Amino acid sequence: MVCWSVLANKDGEQITEILSAITNNNSSQTSGATGSIAPNSSVTLDFSITTAESWDGKNQPKNVIVNCINGEFITGFEYSNLTLTTVGGSYLSEAVIYFSDSTNGDDGIRLTAGVANESSGTGIFNSDGILDLTDTGNVDIVSLQNNQFNIQFYEIIDDAVDAIDARFTNGTLTVWGVDLVATDSCQFVAGKTGTDLSVEYTIDSTGFYRIGDSLEFDLAINNNGGIAATNVVLANTLSTKLQFTEMSCDDGTNTTDVADIAMMGVQDIAANSSLQCVLNASIVSAGQIINSVTVTADNDSDTGNNFASLAIGGAVAIIPVNNLFALVLLVFGLLFFARKRILSLIPI
Repeated sequence: MVCWSVLANKDGEQITEILSAITNNNSSQTSGATGSIAPNSSVTLDFSITTAESWDGKNQPKNVIVNCINGEFITGFEYSNLTLTTVGGSYLSEAVIYFSDSTNGDDGIRLTAGVANESSGTGIFNSDGILDLTDTGNVDIVSLQNNQFNIQFYEIIDDAVDAIDARFTNGTLTVWGVDLVATDSCQFVAGKTGTDLSVEYTIDSTGFYRIGDSLEFDLAINNNGGIAATNVVLANTLSTKLQFTEMSCDDGTNTTDVADIAMMGVQDIAANSSLQCVLNASIVSAGQIINSVTVTADNDSDTGNNFASLAIGGAVAIIPVNNLFALVLLVFGLLFFARKRILSLIPI
């Protein structure tokens, strides 16, 4: 089923087959893969768990490239209610799911479920059974010694550079082959560990503070899950008692503009790792200082631990004594009240 909205002229070569090779040179694929191989296993990718975005042309930096499957051979594919939605003027026929060994080379197989649908909108596609690679004139995909397969989502014709052209939003895609297993880091497989971000907020010093003092706050954003956290944003709230100086993170993110830290995007945080950030500011007025941060990501499975705040006493307001006469009066007053207190304690 296809719901289309836009039809326009395109420059570039469209793919004409559901399963296709990039080149006719399959020498690296075919080592040990002569003839048809009977599959003994499968891995099912479920795009209702996580949406897969199709960005730019092959091997571009923003493309989603994942190691979801390990094993010996990939021999075929089967998909049910695979739902693809394009963005802007991109065509359904341009979104490619590319399967290869871990090198991301040109000897893999392109799966183009929307082949010949040169229109924009939403399409729902079914294979009506297993599409065997050798039956379609292709050869089985062979892994290297690391037994890893990569999956890359890309556009055969890129309508918008550095922008999303399409999304796989629902349905399942089953990959058939020999000794195939899903990796623990695959965000499209049910039951695998997801992303779980948590945040810690600390300060490097405590004690007595004065107006004008410089403070350094430390933020640790932890990814406790088994896959990378994507589109991570830090939403910082800075105390009005502070003047912002700089915020920097160990992924290279840096700013000296206080407006940036309200919604500061950082790099993806790898599975089971942390991002360390430092916020520098100076005290401009007396009173309690309270800072806070909320961290978000596209694929965070638990948002209950995404907020942290830090409160410190801040600077003490000191009233200056500007002349000797006032100082004398202050001392005299203290002595007077101290004398009355002493006399009140002496029995008559």
